[in-house]
Amino acid sequence: MTEFVSKTIRLAFVFAAIAGIFIPLDAAYFQATGDHLQFVIEYFSLLGIMFTAITAKNATDNFLSYRRDTIQYQATGQLPVAPVKQ
Repeated sequence: MTEFVSKTIRLAFVFAAIAGIFIPLDAAYFQATGDHLQFVIEYFSLLGIMFTAITAKNATDNFLSYRRDTIQYQATGQLPVAPVKQ
């Protein structure tokens, strides 16, 4: 199954696991001291920025690939053939 999961999705699971650790630690720290950690808020902010950047990169890559294929088709009259994964 893991060969079908993209690196982006695996990275999302890693960050979700880290968040799953941070939230109970924040709750335990609050119970012990009465003060919340700011790391959880900053973590999710940085996580949102990271996935926005990944989305922008993927959109740019898809657009550039589309333009390359379009230009190749206009020049040769043949659609590019994607390699077959083994």
